[in-house]
Amino acid sequence: MQFSGVVVTGDSLKPIPFVSIIIKNSYRGTISDYNGFFSFVAQLNDTIEFSSIGFKKSYYVIPDTLDTDRYSLIKMLSRDTVFLQE
Repeated sequence: MQFSGVVVTGDSLKPIPFVSIIIKNSYRGTISDYNGFFSFVAQLNDTIEFSSIGFKKSYYVIPDTLDTDRYSLIKMLSRDTVFLQE
């Protein structure tokens, strides 16, 4: 199936460019473009990992009950703040 969507920030809903989007336990995936858009071929019941510097990793499982060959998603990532010692 064709899996596509947009990755945005959880607080301001602005698109996040260049997010790594990978099917867990495989080497297949893609990177979102400058506007946060992505699209690639995936299977039903795949676990998709979204990761980007400055944001917490997030996972999404494609439902196995779909009866269509296209699926879209708006994925929100929350910021990950790390404080370093002086």
